[in-house]
Amino acid sequence: MKIGCLSDELSPAPRLACELAALYGLDYLELRMWFNHRAPLGMREADMLETRKIADEWGLSYPSISPGLFKLPPDSTERERHAGELFERSLDLCEVLGAKVMVSFTPIVPEEDRGKWDGRLLEEFRAMGEQAQARGVTIAIENEPVCVASSAPLVAQLVSEIRHPAVKMNYDPGNDASSGQSTGPQAFPVVKPHLVHVHVKDYVRGVGGHRVADVGEGDSDWRYILRQLRDISYSGLLILEPHNVPQMVSSQRAVLALRRLLAETGVEW
Repeated sequence: MKIGCLSDELSPAPRLACELAALYGLDYLELRMWFNHRAPLGMREADMLETRKIADEWGLSYPSISPGLFKLPPDSTERERHAGELFERSLDLCEVLGAKVMVSFTPIVPEEDRGKWDGRLLEEFRAMGEQAQARGVTIAIENEPVCVASSAPLVAQLVSEIRHPAVKMNYDPGNDASSGQSTGPQAFPVVKPHLVHVHVKDYVRGVGGHRVADVGEGDSDWRYILRQLRDISYSGLLILEPHNVPQMVSSQRAVLALRRLLAETGVEW
């Protein structure tokens, strides 16, 4: 399996992110923050080209991006722009970087509205899927606790309703662990048919919230998940998202923890 990291978990500055990725022995980055902006916001075409050039210099690649699409209230005035101008600009960024996966979210809703999406969301993703497919990109919807598709099983259900070959799933077991909405054994059977991308982090849930844990030491059951990925010959990315501080140290620690866990579970990387 291919191990990468969200670029701004190393640094939001592209050159430093690439230097640290090379130092930690990583070959892949997922572009999220570009300096003070969530890419592609604030990026001119020259900035996109420079970001690609820096990665090429270090022998690295950006196979995925995470522009934060639809991570807003369902009635936001920005929603149309996310499905239109911002999405199209994100496709441009994918083309420049050579990225084939674009991570997306679903609208932010109150807890009681989880799982209650409407036909508008299905149609938006189908239309975006058409554009993405034409440009060789797959949209990967992420399970995020505050969103309408808040858990991995709910994202799997949403993707099955969208029914478009260019709209798949980004599975984030850590997000489900943080909210207690599902575990790996509960989610993976329904996730498997739709899986295209994986984010890697872990949490321990407790009274009053959750705390960050090393991969394999939290509530996500990463040993089970990695063995399942091995058994289906998953060839996609494992993108680290440590969410811890100090940033550089926690990212290096996350790389080492994941490699130890892969070795323990007999998964090649």
